[in-house]
Amino acid sequence: MATQTANGKYKYSDEYHGKKLDEWVQETNRRNCIANKWKVNPLRPGGFGYDNLAVSIGTVFDTTDVSEIRDMSKLDTIADKIHRGWTINYLFWRDNTPWIHDKRYTKPSALLGDERRNMCANTEYINLPEEEKNKDRDIACFLRDILNEI
Repeated sequence: MATQTANGKYKYSDEYHGKKLDEWVQETNRRNCIANKWKVNPLRPGGFGYDNLAVSIGTVFDTTDVSEIRDMSKLDTIADKIHRGWTINYLFWRDNTPWIHDKRYTKPSALLGDERRNMCANTEYINLPEEEKNKDRDIACFLRDILNEI
């Protein structure tokens, strides 16, 4: 089983604010599923979706003070960092196909390199369509809410 992101930047056991990165990923995923009225299924370490959240959350925590995450006026600043983390992860998975080279990583269910995700990866947060920005804002809000509960 994978113990770190495919790009090697984050260990799933890394701790942020008293929680392992794995806990942050799973709780963020749970809240996202509930908000979207999806069935809640834990994400599998070594999966593309898992690493999307792990790299995005790690990017936020590595570059942001807790007070900034808690500040609603900074929502788009945090969402921008989430988008940057997603872009780093997406491009790594798309260009390096880690599931081919390391069996601890799982091939994504949908082929990477589609027009929408490529557009998102090549677009700065500020220029994304609102629908895409809202996905990043949701994750920023979940992180803020979890921090406020600690």
